Amino acid sequence: MSVREQNRWVEVMRERIERQIQRAQPTDEKLERRAHLLNRRIFGGRLRWNSVAYAEQDRRWGSCSFTAGVIRISRRAEQLPPFVLDYLLVHELAHLEHAEHGPAFWELVNRYPLTERARGYLMAIDHGLASGDDPDDEPEY
Repeated sequence: MSVREQNRWVEVMRERIERQIQRAQPTDEKLERRAHLLNRRIFGGRLRWNSVAYAEQDRRWGSCSFTAGVIRISRRAEQLPPFVLDYLLVHELAHLEHAEHGPAFWELVNRYPLTERARGYLMAIDHGLASGDDPDDEPEY
């Protein structure tokens, strides 16, 4: 690929990321404060993002667009105990460094001391909600 072509693709990708950021809902102040606290405690304050907010998500508890720095937590999570909400934030924050659920990702997530308990809580809530016929129907924790 020529330098000219590389520069063109850099510009295309920059514009895509900027559009994602512009479409993002505004940050939820309470979630933002929680994310900053967890970032300091778990990640040493090194992570950066553009927006953290609740969103309508039926199949997921959270999502992270690491290229745009946009984290969304399911509106269903507003009613969860604080330790479970913190786990969801830690999980999505870890995606800012690791897009995949590989060993390095789980090493970061497991720094949160209540990870196992929070995952069990979410599994108990979701028990029976997936069809069971398709492994891809299983919720992500």
